[in-house]
Amino acid sequence: MISEKNFKFFILILFCFILLSYLHGLSKEIIFSQFTDFDYYYVQSFRLSRGENIYNNDFIGENLRRQLQKMGAFVDFNFRAFVTHSPAFFLVILPFTLLPFRSAALLWLFLSHIFLLSSVFLIIKIADGYDKRSYIVPMVLTLVFCFWPLREEIHMSNPNSAILLLLTLTLYFFKNRKPFLTGLVLSGALVFRQYFLVLFLFFLWRREYKVFFYCIFSSLAIEAISFLVWGYTVWASYWQTIHSFLGQGQSPFKNISLMGTIGRVGYGLMPANMLYLFGLICSLVILFIFLYLSRKPQGQINSHLELTFSLGVVSCIAISPWVHESHYLVLLLPIIITWLNLLKSNNSTIDKVLFLISFLALGLRYSLEQFSLFHVGIFAIFSSGKITGLMILYFLIVRLVKKSAVEGNLRMREN
Repeated sequence: MISEKNFKFFILILFCFILLSYLHGLSKEIIFSQFTDFDYYYVQSFRLSRGENIYNNDFIGENLRRQLQKMGAFVDFNFRAFVTHSPAFFLVILPFTLLPFRSAALLWLFLSHIFLLSSVFLIIKIADGYDKRSYIVPMVLTLVFCFWPLREEIHMSNPNSAILLLLTLTLYFFKNRKPFLTGLVLSGALVFRQYFLVLFLFFLWRREYKVFFYCIFSSLAIEAISFLVWGYTVWASYWQTIHSFLGQGQSPFKNISLMGTIGRVGYGLMPANMLYLFGLICSLVILFIFLYLSRKPQGQINSHLELTFSLGVVSCIAISPWVHESHYLVLLLPIIITWLNLLKSNNSTIDKVLFLISFLALGLRYSLEQFSLFHVGIFAIFSSGKITGLMILYFLIVRLVKKSAVEGNLRMREN
């Protein structure tokens, strides 16, 4: 039997290996990356600040193109983009356009890591993971730095680390009974990804009406600010763009959402409207189970709160119509909470095996994109590893929530 001292030493070696590997990849990104998505955010925010309506899908003006090129942004003569981010999102990006592009991108990268590490340590605190076992923190960080969506996040320079922090703060403030701050930070998450609106229902279903009201109020305030800054034309064009986006047909290969996967696997086997209906039914079932398990147990204020909120985050990703692999970074919240729950509780081997399969499916790097055979049709099921891992994680958290509820009821009866 391995001693605890030797086990800690093994964990330290593993952590150092994973960390150095991650830092090697990060250094390459710093030196060579064009920060593709951040370049897109930077350019579009700059265009908005100069009076262009980016939601019309027009070519960029020649004068603006030259200004952006002088600032170091990557924009060519044929630059145009189908913009789906909200006007409020570009308010967040606007201060970065005061800097040259390279400096702004490096600042964005630095802040992303601050947000990431802050989220991880706060999640451990929320889950009461700090105990006498000193290896908990390096083990959690090992899970984080070997999680491939983090590499995708850094390469694409997306805002998912900021979303992760906002969702973590939402749970932290709610657990500490701060309704206004809970509503405010959750509304901030909506600025980046609108599908987290589902979490509003979490608070409404638990009869946390103050939190729900502050969520609505903060969201309306943020929309009002973006409306006043950018104007009615931009704001109206954005909603027209969203309507057009949701009405699109076949999902591209990089859309690894549940709806997108169903659309690709069933392509040619069923009519498009039937596939859409089936995907909608699956999404409603996922949402119903989440809300059913989110009910506040009588006499148990915070019973399995962390797990049910984690289930909500997984549900948001599952029912979103568009998900890229880097979006899965926010799953670090449910992954860490679930893992710490498995460590603390007397859970079955089945639960631990499910967690392992889920984490490997979500966290490993693999892709069949270069093989067109697996893009659409029945063979596309072999390229659905990520959504499979997501649904296994969903099923596992459902099991843990039900088990926690049963244990809570037993404790109440004993008291």
